[in-house]
Amino acid sequence: MITEPGVDKCLRQGPAEVVEAIHKKLSLSILGHGSSLVAVVGHFDCLINPATKEQHWEDIAEAARVVASWGLQARVVGLYVNEWFAVDLVSDTEEKNAIRAFL
Repeated sequence: MITEPGVDKCLRQGPAEVVEAIHKKLSLSILGHGSSLVAVVGHFDCLINPATKEQHWEDIAEAARVVASWGLQARVVGLYVNEWFAVDLVSDTEEKNAIRAFL
């Protein structure tokens, strides 16, 4: 598990050194340990990214695109944990129209 506060906003807007550190850690996990799934997760009460649900969904989708653009040979999903602690699928590199809410 690689964690970073406000990762959805961070991967979308930087700072560059944090994005590069995440890239390096993901590379090690995928290449060294054979990880095959990356989940970019945002949540409703984030202190670092106190955004609306809609903004989080945009940030998560773009952050997942950033991770997928690194070409690390892993499935990348974007997830949002909503105010009921249910998980919404925002994006998935293996599905064309992945946006789904499960509550």
